Amino acid sequence: MRKAHIIILIMMALLLPGVLWGADENKSSQVKWTVVPGPFYNPNLGWGVQILPMVMYPVNKSDTVSPLSTSMGFLLWSKPDWEIDDSTIIGGLYQKFHLAEDTWRVSLYGAGARVLYRYYRPGNTPGDNIDVWAYSRGFYAGTRVDYRTWKDLFTGLGYDFQIYDIYGRDRLAQLFLDLAGVPRGTQYNSSISGYASWDTRDSQFGPESGILANLQGVYADNWLGSSTCYGQIIADYSQYRGFGNSVQQILAWNVKTQTGLGDVPENQLSSLGARGGIRGYMSGEFKDKSTLESQVEYRVFPVERFGVAGFFGLGTAFGYTPITEATVFPAGGFGFRIAMIPEQRVNARLDLAWGIDSFSIYFALGESF
Repeated sequence: MRKAHIIILIMMALLLPGVLWGADENKSSQVKWTVVPGPFYNPNLGWGVQILPMVMYPVNKSDTVSPLSTSMGFLLWSKPDWEIDDSTIIGGLYQKFHLAEDTWRVSLYGAGARVLYRYYRPGNTPGDNIDVWAYSRGFYAGTRVDYRTWKDLFTGLGYDFQIYDIYGRDRLAQLFLDLAGVPRGTQYNSSISGYASWDTRDSQFGPESGILANLQGVYADNWLGSSTCYGQIIADYSQYRGFGNSVQQILAWNVKTQTGLGDVPENQLSSLGARGGIRGYMSGEFKDKSTLESQVEYRVFPVERFGVAGFFGLGTAFGYTPITEATVFPAGGFGFRIAMIPEQRVNARLDLAWGIDSFSIYFALGESF
């Protein structure tokens, strides 16, 4: 554990000069940009580094209502186990347009990955879930279009496509995957989604006030090109409240749930801590058809551009496990914030989080929720 502490300090020391170099301080330009290198750690994917470039710009310079449109990328390399001569690499792009005085919001995204990770069976009992080394390779792409239907209500449609395969690193691992019911060979996820969102936030990346409530329905079927037929209902609610005169302070809280219906494929099971959920658990260790999570976070910026945060959350996974028998997992931690594009409240975020016998480092542009 002492070695891990040393590595954390070294990474934080290397992070600060890179963050300061990447910050965009040209307040007069309508185009904002930053490139941020940072550390990564998760017990599942190991130690690594990542690079996060971002560009923000107006599509129509005469449109003073729409938030700036955003182009983002990410590249992650990690080493799950230094005794294994292999590694993980993940890369992707994300694009979001705000159009016609924020009447339309259009998102495009894609990612590719070759991941070496610890595979866990669905379940949620700490210390009672064995694991094996497995690979996951795949490509993911999707789009989403939202329309401002009434006041701050947005409704929209989306499409997502994924091609992937999961296989064991050795024969014993492959046998474990076979016994767990993980299908062999190339698999396809092809789904359509319906969205409804109520968004009164005062910022897309660092809100100090307002509400964001999302409801999403997902449907996948063979006629869409999917290997399995399933559905999902995903809902989350976030609220933000800023206070303090001389020192900027924000209290934020979030509740989210994901429920799977039908033959949900392995890589679409709801995983504790995924997609903005509670921080502190390794991805994929506790997963099931459904999850329920809540968290609260306090952010304070005592000096210009620099801030700290503390957070705590609870979560559980259920479905194959009855909800009455599901374990409730606590998680919490603290983090640091550095404003990269202050006018747009875009912060580089470095969070250290703990769960039950678990520790993770999160580095990103923008808040967790």
